[in-house]
Amino acid sequence: MIDLFGDGLRRRKLDRLFGVIDVDGDGVITQADYEQLGQLMAKVSGAAPDSARSNELKATFGQLWREFQAPADQDGDGRIGSDEFASSVLTPLGVAPDRVLRFIGLLCNASFGVADTDGDGRISKAEHLRMGREVFRVDEAGAATSFEKLDFFNNGYLTLDAYLIAFTEFVTSPDPNARGNWLFGDF
Repeated sequence: MIDLFGDGLRRRKLDRLFGVIDVDGDGVITQADYEQLGQLMAKVSGAAPDSARSNELKATFGQLWREFQAPADQDGDGRIGSDEFASSVLTPLGVAPDRVLRFIGLLCNASFGVADTDGDGRISKAEHLRMGREVFRVDEAGAATSFEKLDFFNNGYLTLDAYLIAFTEFVTSPDPNARGNWLFGDF
């Protein structure tokens, strides 16, 4: 049997992601947290509350809840604890990796689109710092370190390719030196 948690690195990273998704900070993830995260991302992107962009983000986060988190609710209480969350992400790595890649793709594309506020197809350092502060709850220093780590190609900006690598490494890599580990700041 593969130990998906390894030395605890993946679990620490997933606990960090859990904290980002647990918007209200009550220690569990609910459908309301996903809805609030979609609304927060829409606000950060500058989308008006009932705009097409806002509705698209709400739909994406609703889909993330329905496809990935609701089925993880093992006790049927509508609340996903950190253990249920980690299991829902890591267990498919061994049996249905395409499911994990779909989760990563949806989250990555939504996040990239929100962070790229000027629509130029890349995330500047300023855009990354804002996303870190306002969505990922990372302090300025942590967000700056994150940017430096994630600028895989040393461009001074993040491309969608770099963001996808970062999200994939963050969720899947057991390597403590993987640069994607810093996606959501210090872990």
